[in-house]
Amino acid sequence: RQLHQQMATLYMAPNIDAAAIESVRAQMSAQHEAASKRMSQAAIEAARVLTPEQRAKIGELMKKRQARVAARRPG
Repeated sequence: RQLHQQMATLYMAPNIDAAAIESVRAQMSAQHEAASKRMSQAAIEAARVLTPEQRAKIGELMKKRQARVAARRPG
């Protein structure tokens, strides 16, 4: 949230500081990557304790969710 606020402040400044904007963007990207890795590791750990049938059911639920998301996207 703080980085989003910083980004908004940078874009509203009288003079655009491209280097500062890029720095905040890079920090946001790093945070996103770290969160993505944590989610992936959690999913791997969960999958290791599930039965093949349970994993298959989760796979089907994931496919259905992806289809719903894709249906909402234009184009």
